[in-house]
Amino acid sequence: MPSAYPCTQPLAGLAPPLVPQVFNGVIHTIQIDLAGGLYIQVPPYPDQAINDIIHVFLSDVEYPVVSFIIQTLPGLPRTFLIPPSLVTVGPYFTFYAAIDESGNQAASPRVDFNIVQSARVNNFLAITIINNGATADGVSENLVKATLYNPMLIPVAGELLQISVSGPAQYPSIITTDASGAAYIPITSTVAGPMTVTASLASDPTISISTQIEFQAFNQSVCR
Repeated sequence: MPSAYPCTQPLAGLAPPLVPQVFNGVIHTIQIDLAGGLYIQVPPYPDQAINDIIHVFLSDVEYPVVSFIIQTLPGLPRTFLIPPSLVTVGPYFTFYAAIDESGNQAASPRVDFNIVQSARVNNFLAITIINNGATADGVSENLVKATLYNPMLIPVAGELLQISVSGPAQYPSIITTDASGAAYIPITSTVAGPMTVTASLASDPTISISTQIEFQAFNQSVCR
């Protein structure tokens, strides 16, 4: 798809937005219900500057669903919660555009996904990214929350969850849900790039959920 935001200077490219509720191209409606909407995160780019304008688009190339101006640094990453009234069952895509004070413009690649109706018959897990886009320095943390619910949407405490991450990372492999049914999973890495985080109920591994996080290496360039 040709970009509606051609860059006036050479550009290595913006990273795509992160949609943390997506796994294998799908979001279940229960994830939208529990979060109160759809999360879209604009990742950092190294040349971000005060007064850069960011437009976030959802299944529309003309009218943004969110616009904001970077007023302090670092201004990114930044996560937005899109109201559930704007995200029903069906196919979607999202991307963002950045415009600097000189008028240079660039658009990110788009992310395509489908929202599908959930069926609730057993205990189930929901997953939320609390912090994403951490630096791959082995110290900065991405933080993921997995929450266990019963079919009546009541949180379940005191259950063991098994955690796995697809890439080279440091994280707790076993964690217990707290009184609110939640388990917080800190993750560090020295390798930049996307990784898939999976939480499974230890007593029934078929109850499982995954999401994608990203570690950033500040070696990109952006249009200026």
